[in-house]
Amino acid sequence: MFGSAYIRPAAAAVELVAYDIAESAGRTHTAITLRIDGHAHVTDHTEVGPVEALTAALDAHGIRVDVVSLHQTSVGSGNDSDALTLLEHRSSGGDRWMAGRGRSVLAATLSAVIAAANSIRTTVPVGSAA
Repeated sequence: MFGSAYIRPAAAAVELVAYDIAESAGRTHTAITLRIDGHAHVTDHTEVGPVEALTAALDAHGIRVDVVSLHQTSVGSGNDSDALTLLEHRSSGGDRWMAGRGRSVLAATLSAVIAAANSIRTTVPVGSAA
């Protein structure tokens, strides 16, 4: 029940296909590949973290995810445990919570941002102020 309500919304029109983070000469570069309504979109971001890069990529396509807070934990114990991120985000409908699960804290966090994007897409048409 938790997974269907907070991790995987019914409509998954937005998917994170890939992300790549590189640091060179003291500069951070993040490439984000999204699939929105079946169409691939690649964006490049410098000097921002991966969450900010992902939210900027989504915002460029009319999906504004305003992250209020993040809480991260381990799903189990041991080195092979998945990470869980609980993400509070703000939209025109008020503050909401979504979650993401992954093999790393970063993967779980990006998954939570995508879950938030999909929850926004189901309540606010693309191009509307969220």
